[in-house]
Amino acid sequence: MIRHRLILAFSLVLIMGLVLLACQSPQQVEVPVTVVVRETQPAVVQTQIVQQTVEVQSGAFTQPNPILSDIRVRQALAHCTNKMELIKSVYPLLREEEQQQLVMDTFIPKNHWAYAGDANIPLYPFDAEKGKQLLEDLYSKYLDRSYTTSIWSELIEP
Repeated sequence: MIRHRLILAFSLVLIMGLVLLACQSPQQVEVPVTVVVRETQPAVVQTQIVQQTVEVQSGAFTQPNPILSDIRVRQALAHCTNKMELIKSVYPLLREEEQQQLVMDTFIPKNHWAYAGDANIPLYPFDAEKGKQLLEDLYSKYLDRSYTTSIWSELIEP
């Protein structure tokens, strides 16, 4: 019985000590803080307001270009564009397979779910001679032959 009373007394003392400890005001502890101050120059803010009026003809963005409306012109441009060389110049660190995946033959990427597949769309591989021939056939229809022959031949010739 004495043993039970000692345990009870010890428990009460322990509980009172915990209550007193919890009721005490928190002690303030000083923590050393290092503040680094770097002197900088004040930022220079310049605001320039430009007022410019650009007149756009009605329907300029919705009416198709008469030259690009001809499918032969678009085919010539597609044949004259070396897509692999363009991709290699922009992404030189990619492997050949990764670069090949970046070639776009339509507006939809090849790994997209809506891509129709190479068998269902016309592919235009790089063929500068074929593109040049298509453009030569169209010179008389759209452009002054004496002016454009020298320009186009410089652009197409490798």
